[in-house]
Parts: sequence; structure tokens; C-alpha cells
Amino acid sequence: MCSKYSHSKRIWNISELVAPCSDNGNPLRGDRQNELLRIPHAYIAIQDGNILDFGPMSACPSEYESFPIFDVHNSLVMPGFVDPHTHLVFEGERAKEYVARLQGEDYLSILSAGGGILETVRAVRKASLEDLTRNTENRMRECLQYGTTAFEIKSGYGLTLQDEVKMLQAATVASHNIGVCISRTLLAAHAVPPEFEGNTDGYIRYMNQSIVPYVGEKKLAENIDVFCEEGVFSAVQAEEILKRGIQFGLRPKLHIDEFKSIGGLSLAAQVKAISADHMMVSNPLEFPAFCDAGGVAVVLPGTCFGLSHGRKDYNYAKRLIHANIPVAIGTDLNPGTCMCGSMQMMIEIAILQMGLTLSEAINAATVNASFASGLEFKTGAIEKGKRADLQVLSIQSLEEFPYRFGLNKVTRVLLKGIDFA
Repeated sequence: MCSKYSHSKRIWNISELVAPCSDNGNPLRGDRQNELLRIPHAYIAIQDGNILDFGPMSACPSEYESFPIFDVHNSLVMPGFVDPHTHLVFEGERAKEYVARLQGEDYLSILSAGGGILETVRAVRKASLEDLTRNTENRMRECLQYGTTAFEIKSGYGLTLQDEVKMLQAATVASHNIGVCISRTLLAAHAVPPEFEGNTDGYIRYMNQSIVPYVGEKKLAENIDVFCEEGVFSAVQAEEILKRGIQFGLRPKLHIDEFKSIGGLSLAAQVKAISADHMMVSNPLEFPAFCDAGGVAVVLPGTCFGLSHGRKDYNYAKRLIHANIPVAIGTDLNPGTCMCGSMQMMIEIAILQMGLTLSEAINAATVNASFASGLEFKTGAIEKGKRADLQVLSIQSLEEFPYRFGLNKVTRVLLKGIDFA
């Protein structure tokens, strides 16, 4: 879902154009994830909101001389980040719970006691569509200031037909108002609501008979997701939900292996999920099947960084790359475990703590993230015909990105070539 603009423009005096691109229409994996085109002293030509051409300024064709110039004054330019995993639509906050977890309380125990996700569910059910839309727009604007120009956005804090639809509608309206590209995901299988306590199978029947068909038929979402985790939904239950979604044209995704590995990655391979997300404790024996199935592993550095659940293994992302699995980076922006929408910070954690190279991390946050979101034909790469969703940074070379960690390096953001204010 994308807004439309019409214009021509020439981005000029780029100190370095960082130009992630796909592997012939496929996500980058293995050694290819470490390959990144970087063009010094570059230009980009934009027409009708899309990338028309790009290359060294010295080779800029004469036919672009009539295009109005957008001079970036020797700054670095790269595609806007694609955030492939967000819970951008919510109400309220859970700061006290966050601090309690940092002091040792267990996430799943909090959820089983009626807190966690269910606290946000209560807030969302009380909220109006107008409130949800306004707050979502505000979060989008904040993320845009840090360079994110496209989002995957999940429901999952309503857990009734009416409230899940309300969340998806808020995401839709907010994206149109701001002009960003989004991919919407039905996550009604985020938790079992209080009215179905002790009756998970009953809630699954309700979802599959009511929520999933309505959302699919009304085309309110492009994807369907399940929180497949011990104490939430089993792999067998997740399979039933995902297959129902597939019947209604929804692409499968999965929350898996955040706390315990219960077979979710094998299921992701079986249903050919476009992404499997979290994967902090995934079983390497399941890697080959998922690799062959073609999905993307979405790692969430901010959640790993801020979630207190014992010793943290930051090497999991690198193991996935070594297993030839395409890796994307997302924020997991949500009110419980990661109230940070800065993809810059996620990239910095990935480089400084998780061992990803600079090129691997940038590719993970752009081109691979677009595949994980189902937006690969629209945005996330410097390729002719893609949306001119771009960011201008206050640095001249990419090496300065991790060097100047903790600072917002973005000075300008363009959505379809238009300067975002």
C-alpha cells in the first residue's frame, strides 16, 4: 500500500551513494549479504517518484540536466530503512513491567498472570480508531526522522474481530496520511484473550471462523503471523492458523524461538513463510530446511538488547548468515520489550554487539528487510523503478555510521522523491 506522487528531480553532489540491491530478485544470503555497492561522487535521477537512474556524477546523462537539482552538499545518501517487524499500532505504555523484567521477572510469567501483551490489549480495546490512527502517525513521523521509510505493521493487541480490524484500519489510514509504504500483518494469534482463558482451541476456532476470513476477504492485511512459543501457541496450533490464512490469500510469517525452540522454524519452512522472526534460540538442525524454503530470518537486536531473560547470545544472527539464510534487521517496536523505533540503533547493535559487518547490517536493514516484509517490488533498494525512498546522512562515508554510534545521523528523508517535513 503506497501513496502516489508525480515529479522529477536530480539528487546531486552525493559524497557516497550506498546502493543495496537484490541478488537478481532474491534476498542476499551467505557471502552475498556482505556485498554492497558504494558509488563515490554520485547522482540519482528521479521521475514520477521512482528511481530513474543513478551512477557517478561524471557519467550523468545530459537528458537529466533539465531535472531540478536537490543538492545534498557532499553528504552520504542511501535508501530509507525498511522495518520488517513492528507493533506500531498500540495504546498506553508498560514501563514498570519493563523495569521489573530488567530486575529478573520472567516475560512469559507476566503474560500468564494477565500482564504483558494483555495489558496493551485492554488499552487498545478502549481506544477509538481516531486515537489509534493519530498515535500511529506520530510514531511513524518519529521513525522517519531516523531514516525508516517503510514498515511491516502487525495487529495483535485487539484479539477480537472488531479490535483487530480497528488496528489494521489505523495502520492503513496512518500510512496514507504520512505517505509511507507499509505491509500489514494479522497477528490475532499474539496471545489468548481473557475471555478464552483456558480454552486456546476455542480461540483458534473463533479466529479461523471469524477474524481470518473477514480480514482476508476485505484485504485488510497482506500477511498472517502467529506467536509460536511455549505457553502461547504450539507449532501444531500455529500450523492450523497459518494454513487458514493462506486459504484467504495471506502470506505466512512467524514469531518463533524467542525464549524456547518448539518446532516453529520447521513449520516456517513447511508453509514457506516469508519470514521467521526473533530466532534467538533456534535449533541449527532446522536451519537447512528453512534455508531451502527461501524465507528471511528477521533478527531484532533491540529486543535481545533490552529483554532480561538470562545470558544473552548475540551470535545467533551471525550463525544464520553462516547457514546461508538471508538475514534482515527490525526494531520490534512495541510497548513491552522494545520502545525504540530507530533502525540506526538496531544496526549499531548488530555491528557492535552481534558481529555483523557494516555491509551485512546495511543490507539486512534495507533490501533483505523488504523481502521479509513482502515489499521487495516497491522499496528498500537502489534499483531502477523502485520508489525513491531515500535518506541523506550527516556523514561522508559509510564507515562513519558505526563510528558515530548513538547519534541520529539522518538530516533529510525523501518519500517517493519528496522531502519529508
